[in-house]
Amino acid sequence: ADHTISLTYAGKEIIQNSFGFKNIDVDVIPCCADTDLFNYKNITSQQKSNTKNELKIESNDFVLSYLGSVGTWYMPDEMMKFFKFLSKIKPNSKFLIITRDDPKIIYNLVKKYNIDPIKIIIKAANREDVPLLLSISQASIFFIKPVFSKKASSPTKLAEILGMGIPIICNSNVGDLDKFIAENNLGVLINDFSHKSIEHICTNLDSIIEIDKKHLRSVAIELFSLKNGSEKYYEIYQKLSYT
Repeated sequence: ADHTISLTYAGKEIIQNSFGFKNIDVDVIPCCADTDLFNYKNITSQQKSNTKNELKIESNDFVLSYLGSVGTWYMPDEMMKFFKFLSKIKPNSKFLIITRDDPKIIYNLVKKYNIDPIKIIIKAANREDVPLLLSISQASIFFIKPVFSKKASSPTKLAEILGMGIPIICNSNVGDLDKFIAENNLGVLINDFSHKSIEHICTNLDSIIEIDKKHLRSVAIELFSLKNGSEKYYEIYQKLSYT
């Protein structure tokens, strides 16, 4: 290859050091999001109120959201365990799951972990409707299997959620999540799924949801905007066309 793109710095480090390709050109361009669409400033208070009413969410409910597929590389069992504990800490919690997957998969987990079904809201959505649904949540969660291949994983949902000014709850050892979360104060990382770790995050969740929305969105624009990503690709194409 004349040039290589890695979605993650972790992937670049493995390519160059673990496989001995120290001298090859590698640029990191993570998966980007349309930060014009995923923008909390586009959502009105009335839209949020109407959506909450439609989904039977009370004004004082704490809403945890999840966006995307619940199978394959994601960890729905662990996320459901997390929500069950969260419900004990915050009895007014609701889990909004935005997915096109079969709801039976989720309701089987709800039954397995003895969670009140009224607390679980499953909503399929077109891309244009996702920002509004995300906007009614105070925090968003995703757990990804921390296997070797996921060192190269760059979840698009990270950029979309941050564009909406929503803090992240995610697990470590996946792509650059450790780097981005720690360096930019984007939410919280869970290092294992023990009772102690989950309890620590749930009991300190109020400090996480107080992270400034403007800050979260500014990081999304700086690191993950389509404009910046496409410009980086264009620069590389231009460089290659003259070599």
